[in-house]
Amino acid sequence: MSNPLINEKTQELIALYAKNPAHAVIISGPVGSGANFVAAQLIDLAFPKAFVKTLELSENKSIGIEQAREATGFLKIRSNSSDSKRVLLINDAELLTEDAQNSLLKTLEEPAANSAILLVTTSVQALLPTIRSRSIIIDVLPLSYEQAEKQFDNVSPVELKKLFILSGGNSELLAAMVVDPDHPLKLQIEVAKKFLRQDTFERVKAIEELKESADTLVISIAKIAKTALINKNITNTERQRWIMIYEAAIVSESYLQAYVSKKSVLLNLALSLYNAKTT
Repeated sequence: MSNPLINEKTQELIALYAKNPAHAVIISGPVGSGANFVAAQLIDLAFPKAFVKTLELSENKSIGIEQAREATGFLKIRSNSSDSKRVLLINDAELLTEDAQNSLLKTLEEPAANSAILLVTTSVQALLPTIRSRSIIIDVLPLSYEQAEKQFDNVSPVELKKLFILSGGNSELLAAMVVDPDHPLKLQIEVAKKFLRQDTFERVKAIEELKESADTLVISIAKIAKTALINKNITNTERQRWIMIYEAAIVSESYLQAYVSKKSVLLNLALSLYNAKTT
C-alpha cells in the first residue's frame, strides 16, 4: 500500500527490501525528509515481529565505540524462537565516531543470525566506504509536487507552492510547515528577508549577530530567490536581480561547506547583494 508522504521511487525501494531483507541498510535523507518514518515503515514491513533496539545521539553529540559495542551486543542475544529477529536502529548514523564505525564493521562482516542493522543518516558520505559497500542504500527522495497537492488539498495552491519550495519537497518538513504557522524555517525566512531589505552598511553591521546561523541564512536566501523566480509576472530586470541573489547564496553555501570563515562568507555575501542592487 502506497504512502502519500513517501516519494514513489522510495516506496518501490522499501517494497523491494521488504521482500528480500539484507543484513544492513542505510536510509539516507536530509533533515525533514521523513527518513525516520521510512525506517519505521521498513521495520514494520520487513521485520514485523522483531525485537528492536534504537541507538541514538549521546550527550556528547556523537555515538562512541562503547555505545556501538553495547548495541551490537544486543544482536547476539539468543532468542527462544528461531523465527525471532533482532533489529538495531541507529539514528543520526553520520555522528558515529570512526572507532564506533570500525566496531560496527566487525558485526557487518560477521552478522549474527536473524539480525539486521538500519542506519538512518543525513549524509551517506559520513560513513566509512567499507560500511557503505556492505549495506543496501535507500535514498529518501523529496515528494513530487503532485503528491503534495493530493495530500494537502486543504491548502491554497499559492501557499502550498511556497511551502513546497521552502521545504524542498521534504515530506516531514512540509507537513510540519503546513500545520505550524510559526515553524522555525518560516522564522528563518523572515530573518533572511530582513537581511535582503537592509542596505549594505546594515548588513555588514548584522554579520556578527548572524554568523552563527550563517548556514540557515544563506539557504533561506536561496529559497526566497527560488520562490521569486517562479513568479511569471516579474520583469526581466527583477528576474536578473533574483538570479544574482540566488547565485550569491549558492556560492556562499559552497564556501561554508568548504569551512571558510562564516564571518568572511557573510561579508562576501553582503557585497554580492550590493552588486545585485537589492537595496
